[in-house]
Amino acid sequence: DTAELSFTDVRVPVENLLGEQDQGFFYLGRNLARERLVIAVQAAAAAEAAVAFAKDYTRDRQVFGKPVASFQNTKF
Repeated sequence: DTAELSFTDVRVPVENLLGEQDQGFFYLGRNLARERLVIAVQAAAAAEAAVAFAKDYTRDRQVFGKPVASFQNTKF
């Protein structure tokens, strides 16, 4: 889940800072495009694999003595 958090008057010791002060939004945006591209590539690869698995299944699965791929409704 994603939610907006707001901290008012919170002090963080210098040794606990991650990166430079007031640069959090910049750090977030710096890799956003690359992360979205990776997610898109993974989704496209998963979709391509799902179609390939479905095609293989319908060619191999036998129903009434014939492959499922040979039925008219499957060809649509």
